[in-house]
Amino acid sequence: YNYTSMHKSRKKPVFILLAFFVSGIIWFIFSFGVSILRMFALGLDEDSTYIEWFIKSESNSDQPTLKIPSERYRALHYFFVASSFWGFIFFDLLYIAVVINYSSQCQLIIFYIENIKDKVQNKAYKSLNEACKEIYHVYEFLKVLNGKLAFVTTLIVFIFVGNVITSYRNLAKTDRDHTENIVLGFFNIAQWLIATAFPVLLATRLTGVGKGLCKLGLEISSRPFVYTETPDLELQMFLNFTDATRYNAKLAFVPMYPSLVLGFAFLVLLLITLGTIPHVDSVSWF
Repeated sequence: YNYTSMHKSRKKPVFILLAFFVSGIIWFIFSFGVSILRMFALGLDEDSTYIEWFIKSESNSDQPTLKIPSERYRALHYFFVASSFWGFIFFDLLYIAVVINYSSQCQLIIFYIENIKDKVQNKAYKSLNEACKEIYHVYEFLKVLNGKLAFVTTLIVFIFVGNVITSYRNLAKTDRDHTENIVLGFFNIAQWLIATAFPVLLATRLTGVGKGLCKLGLEISSRPFVYTETPDLELQMFLNFTDATRYNAKLAFVPMYPSLVLGFAFLVLLLITLGTIPHVDSVSWF
């Protein structure tokens, strides 16, 4: 990637990508802290939580009869708790790796498009044919971005959206006297809402920048003082080339237009408020 913009700092791409990386670390620490808080809020100790596999079915007292010795059950209990912690770490790292990777790719393409626009507007190319070649590279980059990476990111975003909905519904049903559960509910919503918004906003911004690239040919054609010596045939070719392709980032095979994203978010919020979305167990509560 050759960032040769005439009016922008070359350190900006490095700084923003580093900020993405640091944001991912902060989100992971926050998510892991929420997982620990969830353990304390649910009271997952061997005296108050029992695994049905190891309880006799005829036992109905507050202290149920175990099928195995209590020492062995206690060891299994803490083994499952430790395994859940490792599960939190594994899935959070998986989630944030995919999200940061996708968001970084979107941001790199945004830099590339802005670089092309800046060079065209300042006539840094020897001919518009060179600009057409770099614009075609944008099409190739988006084709790769909207492939397997977008598919995996879409699956994870669906998980995030499901967790946001479930966390909101759990918070709505929480007794106001349970302060820990209320705080946990807000943290859960913030955790998954941030993770959902990050890739969606980057894809939306990339689509907006790509839309500006489609208008670049028309903008150049309407500025005769910059390209006074450029043949009309070359200008017309550049206009047709930029207008022929739509440079959109896609999730779930759907272009991420700002109006579409806002409309979907409003629809989900409306359905949650009306209570028409069926309740499902969130994977964040495993």
